Order: sequence, then C-alpha cells, then structure tokens
Amino acid sequence: MAVAANQLLKIRNPGKRRHGPVAASKKLWAGTLAYVVPASGGLTDVIATNVNKFRGVVIEEVDNSAGALGDKTAELYSDGEYFLRNQAFTFAATDVGKPLYGIDNWEASTDGTNRPRLGTISTFISASEIGFELDVQIP
Repeated sequence: MAVAANQLLKIRNPGKRRHGPVAASKKLWAGTLAYVVPASGGLTDVIATNVNKFRGVVIEEVDNSAGALGDKTAELYSDGEYFLRNQAFTFAATDVGKPLYGIDNWEASTDGTNRPRLGTISTFISASEIGFELDVQIP
C-alpha cells in the first residue's frame, strides 16, 4: 500500500546521489521509492505500468503539489542497500538473489509482471522486511 508520510530511511553503504525535477502536482516522501516519467523526465511516486522507471530512494521530502514540472527538485539515493518493510507481500529466505520489483512508493514484490525493477534482494530479515541492492534504471 502506497504511503503518504515520510518513512524512516534505512540504507547501508549509500553511494551515488542523483537529483531530478519533480513532476507537476507531486509530493515525494522521504525514505520512499521514486520513479521517473520518461516522457517528461519528472519524478513521481507511481509506477505507471510498463512506463515509469525506478530512479532511487527519496532522501528528503519534496512538496511540489502546487507546482509545475521542475519547480522543485529531489535528491535521491541511487546506489547502496536499502531496507524495505512490506505489508501486502511476504518474503522468504530463498528470495535472496532474486530481482525485486516496485508495486508503489513503498511496497515491492518478486513478481515482475508490469512492474519496474528496483534491484536485487540481498538480505532476508523477516517475511515482511528485506534489504535490496538498488538498480537504478536511467531512461
């Protein structure tokens, strides 16, 4: 389920950071997953089936809900191991090494049907929490 609040950011070995213009009328929450709309280059919090690509993890909240494309920019982690807690999908220890795909700005799954790839599962913590190595797709 998508979140509409800042999330505690858990990341190990953060590396590259990227900046990008935030899409019109969007608010990106800290600690959540961000996607880029290839047609405009704007960052958003929705996957838009088979269109938007994963761009990174939002570092600080950016509110462009009253702005046009690019009125605000967001800084994203695009490298490192990020820890994600799911509510709807469960994981198993055997998922380590499998690709991970975005469901929305907070949830993820090993089912890649019509979903953008986030990275590779690197750490199993529990059925509801895993670590994954970011695999940013730059259009």
